[in-house]
Amino acid sequence: MKMTRWAAVLLFAALLSTGSATHAQDLESDVITMYRGGAARTGVIDAEPVRETPVVAWEFPVARPIRMTPAAAGERVYIGSEAGVLYALDAASGAEVWQYAAGASLVSTPAVSADGRLFVGALNGRVHALDAETGAVLWTAELGGQVYASPLLAGGRVYIASTNGVAAALDPAEGSEVWRFDVGGEAWSSPAWAGDAVLIGTRAGDLIALEADTGAERWRFAADGGLDSTPAVVGGVAYVASYGGGVYAVDVTTGAALWRYDLGAAAYASAAVTTDAVYVNAHSGRAAALDRMTGEPLWTMEIGGPAYASPVVAGDVVYFVTERDAALIAVDAASGAVLWEIDTGYQGDWRASSPVISGSTLFIGSNEPSRGLIALRAEG
Repeated sequence: MKMTRWAAVLLFAALLSTGSATHAQDLESDVITMYRGGAARTGVIDAEPVRETPVVAWEFPVARPIRMTPAAAGERVYIGSEAGVLYALDAASGAEVWQYAAGASLVSTPAVSADGRLFVGALNGRVHALDAETGAVLWTAELGGQVYASPLLAGGRVYIASTNGVAAALDPAEGSEVWRFDVGGEAWSSPAWAGDAVLIGTRAGDLIALEADTGAERWRFAADGGLDSTPAVVGGVAYVASYGGGVYAVDVTTGAALWRYDLGAAAYASAAVTTDAVYVNAHSGRAAALDRMTGEPLWTMEIGGPAYASPVVAGDVVYFVTERDAALIAVDAASGAVLWEIDTGYQGDWRASSPVISGSTLFIGSNEPSRGLIALRAEG
């Protein structure tokens, strides 16, 4: 089964990457799943949207709340919790395939490569590489601090950051450091790929571009507040939201701001960005769709606060998550009209899990441990 499943995955990846750069130049072509939908961290999911109100297909209870956005890869879905255990589940049934004790809480979303490796960070400052099929440990790397960031697989390397101010490039085969850079502030933001540069935000309010090969600083942009949000890169522009309520479009070549939109309240969530629009929500519960080129609002709405989790887009639907009624809300991306909302469980603390769609199933983590990972499907 192992060889059959991953052979099929490798064939699919090879077909996708025909005519592209080599593995050493572009590891993304060999990636099955990654936080925010890919190396550019756009928050756009390549899947059919769930437009009709779904029903619960299954739930997988865990010991402590889930903050992680799940990762779905083929027949598997991966989820971890504050208990520090990472689970591989059968995506169809929710049955446990394997579990791995990371030794510390897990918030980082796993990245899975086509050759069957899984990479994930933990709040003890370690990065773990596992066999995605079996859960066997391949290597661990010590970054220090706490790793909230999700691994970036690109350029033949694993890029990661930590709350001790470290951004690092790791060798994916053995976990050795290729370079390490002090970003000058806590990094909760996940690294994003911008061609030959890696972008990272800090709680000091800086968006920093680092040379992908060497880790040398290329430019630094100062926002109006801290950046927990992960930058999304589309068309040579990075989009990021700040504690100060600013949503910025920043040129990835020069670091110059192209426009700024004021959300009116602090934003911890990352933006979801399509070719046309930027979708973002503030902690207050205000959500907006902005014109990608100008930053002008296309529509705004209230989803209810607090709202920490990041929106995602699938097809013509954008999904928001809020602590108001523990709601997962499906919204028509063009008009802002609410299509449906569903209670995903709330224990009384911050909810950071965004949904992921794979096949006909939407997966979302609950911070109510008795519900754990929830699989939703359209009726019928």
